[in-house]
Amino acid sequence: MATKATPSTDQSTEDTGLSGAAERLRQSARWFVVAFGAVTAAVFTGVSVSDFGDVRFGTAAFWVAVGAAVVALVATIAAMLMAVSLAAASTVSVDELRSSRRRGDDRDLTAAVRSLAFDPALKTWQGDLAKFFDEVDEANESHLKQLAAWRDSTSLQATKTWADRWAIYLQTLSNVQTVVMSTASYLRLRARFQRTGWWMGLALAFAAGGTLLFSIVTRQAVATDVATRALPATWDVPADQRADVADLRGVGCAQDMTALSVIVLDDDNGGERDILVLPAAHCAAIRRTVSQDELTFG
Repeated sequence: MATKATPSTDQSTEDTGLSGAAERLRQSARWFVVAFGAVTAAVFTGVSVSDFGDVRFGTAAFWVAVGAAVVALVATIAAMLMAVSLAAASTVSVDELRSSRRRGDDRDLTAAVRSLAFDPALKTWQGDLAKFFDEVDEANESHLKQLAAWRDSTSLQATKTWADRWAIYLQTLSNVQTVVMSTASYLRLRARFQRTGWWMGLALAFAAGGTLLFSIVTRQAVATDVATRALPATWDVPADQRADVADLRGVGCAQDMTALSVIVLDDDNGGERDILVLPAAHCAAIRRTVSQDELTFG
């Protein structure tokens, strides 16, 4: 027992500082979640989805818009999953630290373990985690043996003294272990944040670009399509609709309801057509869906 060096470290100060730093990283990740949530909302509500409904199926514009929407949605979901993973990052366990060198499947933890070799808390063990944990196991085993000896011994004071000494040393090692785990947790989270942050930023760029492309393509396609399909015609307003149409056209509008000048905006859709009644003096333009039979072309 006397040959063992007692490590010295300001455990509470270092642990508090690293915990605060780790929490700030998690807070940044939570802001990423909020940002990507806003992008997701923009995909569905920030653009005119009704415009997409007017794009003809099978056209180049249709497939470009579909592709842009899929890219935006997939990028947003992927980035949100990464952000949530960072925000909910768990602390490093003793088992993970013990097995990190054997497995090597966690790049961030492996990097953290390499950095721990230079941590002052492990100076007594030359930065060797395996050597430190071996000593923890030895101290724990020796303490248990002394407790068993104290239980069975008739010389209570002597065995109690040894048991107390091992308990003190074991508590010291426990303090060092707490610092090591806190440091490893922070280092792994920092490495993961640095590595994932670039991917999250790239995903945000794809999501924003996809949303913008979707909006531009659908609006241009609708404008081009309407210009291509538009046909002049006259509309003979049914008698039961004339009062309603007159109200929509505005006070002071005096036009022959049997021959209103209109532009037909779409193809025949089951006998119905989408029309735009052209504006005139004191008459506002209105848009309606009417029966094909009510229209005269040419």
